[in-house]
Order: sequence, then C-alpha cells, then structure tokens
Amino acid sequence: NYFQILAISESEESHLIWSGFLGSKVRHLTPKLELEEYIDAAPPFCEGFESTMEAANLEEVKSAHFYNDEENVAVSEENIDPIQKSGKKKYYTMAFYVALVISPPDPARKGPRRVCLDGPVNDFKTFVSSYEKLTPEMHLFIRDIKRENLPAYVFEGQPRPPKKGKQRA
Repeated sequence: NYFQILAISESEESHLIWSGFLGSKVRHLTPKLELEEYIDAAPPFCEGFESTMEAANLEEVKSAHFYNDEENVAVSEENIDPIQKSGKKKYYTMAFYVALVISPPDPARKGPRRVCLDGPVNDFKTFVSSYEKLTPEMHLFIRDIKRENLPAYVFEGQPRPPKKGKQRA
C-alpha cells in the first residue's frame, strides 16, 4: 500500500510555491506513520511526479492520478475527448508517494487487523494548511492507494508489475 499526496495548483506560480513546500514537508509525515500499529516503515519516494493538465474540476484531476484496472487504462489528458476539453482550465500537479510497509500478521493475535492512519494524516493536513503562503487556488489531497492502482508514470516506462494474488494455504 501507498499514500499519494497530491498538490494541485491553478497557476504556475502557486504550483512552484505549493509543490516545493509540500515536497519539503512530506518527511514530517513519514515518522508519524511509522509510529502507528502495524506499520514497520513508511519510506517516501525520492522525488515527486509533476504534470500539467486541463480538466473541468478537481475530481477529474484526481482521477488522472489513479490507475483504473477495470477499464485497464490510466485516465489521463490524452484519453479525454477533445470536444469535452472546452470549458476546462489548466491545473498544475505534483504527486508524492509514501510506501507503507505493513508488518506481517501475528499468529498469536486472532481476528482482523485494522490499520487506521487518520491521526498522522490529519496532523499533516493541519500542519501544511497553516502555511502563510497558502491561497485558495492551492489544493491538497491525500489518499491511500494500492500498488495495482498506482499511475503508469510511477513505473517510468517499465511494465506495470503483475497483481499480487491472494496466497492460499
């Protein structure tokens, strides 16, 4: 599993400020994640993934950073009908990723394990939302994302890894 931290800006100038600020603060999130139960490590990817796209709204921008396996295609600007592009505006994005290394199940413990990372994520959101240069055209989205739903750009031209199948005993 991974965390995707998506910085979205509505202007190039605000993008440089917002993505630079968030990139420097991602390392504040990872130690807090590692303190949570069942998390062995939370290493961040070294660099963010930058892109520019035209979209009708923020939901469309967020969907471009998610691989939809059911359609077997990553939603991106190239997949949007040119006729639908009218009325869209330009968004600048930077996506950061943090891997979550989940500890193996303890055979002595019975029942399901539940990993709840709301505390560290909400603390991070509160921390970055107090940034003095934050404007209404700067947006932050954080979501957990499974390996099979990572966007193609994360693999940098390499083939998408196969899905992990459930191991049967």
